[in-house]
Amino acid sequence: MRISRTARVVIAAALVSIAPIRAALAQTASAAEVDRAELALEIDPGETGLDPADIRAAVERELELPTVLSTSSSPAVLSIRGTGDLKVAMSFRQANGRHVEREITIPEERARALETIGLLAVNLVRNEAADVVAAMLKKQRTAEVPAAPPALPVVEAPRRFEASPLVPPPPLPPAEPTPCKRRDGYHFVTWGADLAPSVGTSRWERPRTVRRLSLELAGGNAEAVHGLGISPLVHMTSDFVCGAEISTIGNITGGPVEGAQIAGVFNLAQGDVKGAQFGLVNVSSGVVHGVQFGLVNVADDSDLSIGLVNILRKGRIGVDAFGAETGFTSLALKNGGKHWHAFYGITYRGGDRDLRFGYALGLGAHLTTPSRVVFVDIDALAFALSHDAGSLPDRKGGWLAEGRAVVGVRPVPHVSIYAGPTYNAYITQDIGSDPPFQSHLVASAASRSFAYSRWPGFSIGLQVMSGD
Repeated sequence: MRISRTARVVIAAALVSIAPIRAALAQTASAAEVDRAELALEIDPGETGLDPADIRAAVERELELPTVLSTSSSPAVLSIRGTGDLKVAMSFRQANGRHVEREITIPEERARALETIGLLAVNLVRNEAADVVAAMLKKQRTAEVPAAPPALPVVEAPRRFEASPLVPPPPLPPAEPTPCKRRDGYHFVTWGADLAPSVGTSRWERPRTVRRLSLELAGGNAEAVHGLGISPLVHMTSDFVCGAEISTIGNITGGPVEGAQIAGVFNLAQGDVKGAQFGLVNVSSGVVHGVQFGLVNVADDSDLSIGLVNILRKGRIGVDAFGAETGFTSLALKNGGKHWHAFYGITYRGGDRDLRFGYALGLGAHLTTPSRVVFVDIDALAFALSHDAGSLPDRKGGWLAEGRAVVGVRPVPHVSIYAGPTYNAYITQDIGSDPPFQSHLVASAASRSFAYSRWPGFSIGLQVMSGD
């Protein structure tokens, strides 16, 4: 059948009119893909002690692109989980089902740990999802550059990089050796001595000199110590210490310490401490992999800090409210590291003429499951009980020591409830007075000066803790 000339003209015109519509639909689909191009993050630092915000900033810095928090509809999700003190597992999954996972050991120093995580993250994303990264770059350029006039041709800016799954990732930066393993580039000497900064052998010691024995009077310019540093006043080291610093007043180290700092007043380390600090005031600008023992202890985090005041910038802190079979209700500030905590609180009960008020101090161990939903705390508490808040125990008061093992559950983040058995021992100078708890389970005894009581009991409580 022949088509008339008029019909052919009509069909051609229709085809020409449809072409712009098809182009517009294609542009709309492309724009939709760009709009959905985003990298979503799931971050659980676990026991690494790193801050989730710092991890996110490290990833964005290496990727040179912003990120978002993951949702159920996120097309590309990078999951970063701490699986140990220095272990990090990282996985990258996409909506198309592709999934890859890596696990690395991170350096002990915080800055290098974040840099290592950022490098691994950007390698996974660029190598496994080059199309996603390209779309993210296009989305960023579209937001930053104003649209050109419609009549002018649009030239796409060159891409900053071309990712290819065939290109092997660059090697991770080597971790800086711990103080006791530093050898290359250092000059070791048998000894050095200073009366004060720049007054002594430090004036002619060449750069990167390490002393086996460092003797200082009122400080000095020792760059590093690999052995023993001693001072009757203050010992100062600018780079690192491997071994021990011992002084009457204080020790100051401008870097990490591997060993011990022992002083009569204070210890200061501008870095991580792997070992111990013993002094009235102990301060580390990093993490203490060991113990701090003093009146005041300060660190980012610590395996164990024993003192009247413990301040951990990245540790656990919160409020604990608990009751016991004696009728006392206690409210305590509770802070500590991943596996320990300290108590500072008050306790009260009404309706008693002799024992109504008390102060509480305690120290405990914290054990938890990987999911952090269930935990066990083993605590040692001491209560100073009296008639009112204005005095410590007098002859009408007494001291109560309590050991307890409680099991807790955390139904929602940061909030938990717990309960468990206790064992109590009470001592007072008020011979013939009743113990805090009266029951056939109480065993009592007395001497000429003191009365003693002991009994089993229970404790139940509610706590709100950040870091849990």
